[in-house]
Amino acid sequence: MKKYLSVLLTITPLFAPAQEMTLASHVRGLPDDFKRYFYDSELIVQVYLNDTALFDAAISLKENGEIRLIRIVDTSYQADDVDPEIKARWADVLKQGVSVGECTQNCPSGLMAVEYRLDNSVLKLYTSQYEKGQVNTDFISLPKDMPGGVMMYNRVSARGTSHKERSWGINSTLKSSFAGWSQNASFYSSGTGEGHHQKNSSSLYQLFSQKELQGSFVRLGLFTPSSDTSNVQTSGFGDHSVVGAMWGTSDTLLIRQDSVSAFPVYITGRNQSIAEVWQNERLIYTQQLQSGIQALDTRQLPNGIYDITIKIIENGQTVDTQKAQIYKPQGWNDPDKRWRLNFWGGQRRTFGTSWHHKQNNNPFTVGGEVDILAHPRAIVGLSGALAEKETQVGTRANITISENDRLFTQYTLSNTQEHLSKNTTIHYYRKIPIGSAGLYWRSTNKKYHDQKTRSRERQHTWGTNLSLRLPWSTSLMLSAEYVDRIQNKGFGADISLSKSTQISGHNTNFRLSGYHRPGFDKKERDQGVSFGVSVALAPANRHRISAETGLNQHQNYSSLKYQWEPGDDDNPIRTLGAGVSQSSRNTIISTNGAIEARYLSGNVYTQHHIQGSSHTVGGNLSQVLVLGGGKVGAANGNNRMESALIVDVDADDDSTSILASGNMGEKRLFKGKNIVPIQLWEKNNIQFTARGGEGVQVFPEHHSVQMNRGSVKYLKVKAMKTFTLVGMLKDEQGNLLKNRYVSSDVAGAMINADGVLTLDSGVSNRLLTVTEKEGRPKMQCALPSEMDKKKQIHFINTVLCRAVSVGEEKS
Repeated sequence: MKKYLSVLLTITPLFAPAQEMTLASHVRGLPDDFKRYFYDSELIVQVYLNDTALFDAAISLKENGEIRLIRIVDTSYQADDVDPEIKARWADVLKQGVSVGECTQNCPSGLMAVEYRLDNSVLKLYTSQYEKGQVNTDFISLPKDMPGGVMMYNRVSARGTSHKERSWGINSTLKSSFAGWSQNASFYSSGTGEGHHQKNSSSLYQLFSQKELQGSFVRLGLFTPSSDTSNVQTSGFGDHSVVGAMWGTSDTLLIRQDSVSAFPVYITGRNQSIAEVWQNERLIYTQQLQSGIQALDTRQLPNGIYDITIKIIENGQTVDTQKAQIYKPQGWNDPDKRWRLNFWGGQRRTFGTSWHHKQNNNPFTVGGEVDILAHPRAIVGLSGALAEKETQVGTRANITISENDRLFTQYTLSNTQEHLSKNTTIHYYRKIPIGSAGLYWRSTNKKYHDQKTRSRERQHTWGTNLSLRLPWSTSLMLSAEYVDRIQNKGFGADISLSKSTQISGHNTNFRLSGYHRPGFDKKERDQGVSFGVSVALAPANRHRISAETGLNQHQNYSSLKYQWEPGDDDNPIRTLGAGVSQSSRNTIISTNGAIEARYLSGNVYTQHHIQGSSHTVGGNLSQVLVLGGGKVGAANGNNRMESALIVDVDADDDSTSILASGNMGEKRLFKGKNIVPIQLWEKNNIQFTARGGEGVQVFPEHHSVQMNRGSVKYLKVKAMKTFTLVGMLKDEQGNLLKNRYVSSDVAGAMINADGVLTLDSGVSNRLLTVTEKEGRPKMQCALPSEMDKKKQIHFINTVLCRAVSVGEEKS
């Protein structure tokens, strides 16, 4: 420390000579009549740590050079790169008191020297880190102890009809944090049925513990190799689960993080139709469709590159199916490391029941994936897996041709006891100034072989997508493809033209759409055309009426719908709607709604077919349950979080609300328990501010936390209405107290040399504390009980204080 101090004194001319370090000479030479108001009074200073501004503060200075923090005045001017945890730590140090000059013993947090300058009102704290350069690292530094916790995410998707035709899916994921490792348990159950015939599938497909390291990760337990392979995007070995271990590279702890992107998935709906999204024979999402071509809502689908099956349901029957690929790759965050890879091995196990995968044995299997940054614009991937009498090899390439052009290709070869399968995908995507365009080709060749029969199945699809934003608030969507498969064969096209305008002050949308495609399951060609108009009514576009008419399979139909959006954050209802559709074959009455409450979110829809007297009901519900710090909390499922803070808000005024802001954005907190999503790994600095009512202070004002996946922490936040007290304090003998430090339930201040105290206090507080000083005892002062709680400032001539004995303090 002496060595660092000598260097510090050499390069810091603001310090006085060593013999004058007790207090700078220009301070010690103050006139005697000024010292009475200078020492033991509030002084406003700028506090610096190693030449970096921390905050503005009110301090008290003794003539012997002792400095003590009274309160922080303002922190709004500071740079955002100063950690609030560091500010809070040094605020605590200053509250305990420091002395001007060199620190030789009991030096907190590496403190080496303290300097106070009267000429510019600056207090500088120098530590042993002053001469040490920051260690440059690309990775986030994790603390040894991160909060534990448990989080459980549940989602239910279901659809059923009065004809006992149904499909449903339940997906539950439990994430926890323990001893620096994160745990994951994933369960699904899904099925379809009609009458007494049904097919169910249930499985516990993941139950593992994982440790994130700088640049890599380790996983132990039951896991699905094709799911969540960290930053390697090449597919693994199907949807089988393995009991074993996995190691791989990881960008999780990289400080630089890029955003993800996705190619759109276009689907075509009919009048009152529904889309079901299936992944690995699991129903993961359902969506109500409008007529014509539209984009699938993929916001709630998982990240990664994987195939999905979309079933179009109309009147309880599957009228079309299509394959699509979700493209949400993670960015290549570290171009200096051109290899990403993972290896895994273990015994393949199935914990559950399935009508698709019935394994008679549990073979040992090994595999791995590797992605190579062959060029800054080209990523090449290769995957392989080997088990008893089964092999799989896959390769892919992701090429960024230009800023606006991307090409994706993928080929997989799978050889099992049942079949030999070859799958090829080529997808070209281009951004254009007024929209986007895409070309794709998908091919599947399967050769089934067993002891009795041999068969072959081939499917080919060539297609294009075009989305344009035209002048005059007009947009165009076009999809065309040629399919060659068992269910249907031929050329098909979909087109949709929409325009937004204002008529008599109302936002109005016009939409013209049409489609002409091969019929599903070798039926006649599927064709239709529709024209619709939607008008937003006052107030604030919360009410919308839409009408549509068209042809569906040469049958006329028309529909009328009403939609209501409250637009109020306090209202758990997000949308409510109803409609009626009439055709020569049927009349359909439908309803829909969506909620986003504190503890539950979801949507539901119903359809009633009058001629057939049939009903269809479907929807999605989701919820997150969290446990941490011995407390339990819940949130709606729209909070896609992997770590959370349970914030218990205690406010003495029901009109007060708290706003939590930080890396996660802004979130309004209510009285009681609230769930605040927290970003993983990075240090999160959360600021709490009060909304509603004057003179309200929040304690604590900020909180810093660093979370592991599955971490949950409990924090109690109190919002108190305060007032400002201006008055004089006297002891039991009637003597006026001066130059003493006084604290309330919310703040602290110094009594000035004239005996005047200015201090903030909670409206419910009736007791002040005077700290012990130079042999003078600690004191307690009772405030009048009849003060008006609505007043912001109270002038009190005399507040009586009495000494507190040691026994009273303990009691």
